[in-house]
Amino acid sequence: MFELVPYERFRDTPSVRFFDITVATSNARDLVIHSGPAISPPDEQGTGAWQFYLHPHQQDNLLALHGGRTFYLVNFGWNYPYHIVRLETGGD
Repeated sequence: MFELVPYERFRDTPSVRFFDITVATSNARDLVIHSGPAISPPDEQGTGAWQFYLHPHQQDNLLALHGGRTFYLVNFGWNYPYHIVRLETGGD
């Protein structure tokens, strides 16, 4: 049938809340809720330097339930390692 899976909030940043919704037989999963445009992680406050998360040993499966998401795809093994990708709800 179905099972209610507990979840836990593990981080808040300006306009963004993160929840761990991991399923026991799966890799880790996050539910991320944006309350408007947000940058996560936020740029460095003192210098404005761009920050990003780097996950070299995992496969990310991104899903936009509402609205969309813009992210940088970085692979230092490519000739052009930086790509800006826009993911829209219901898009291909």
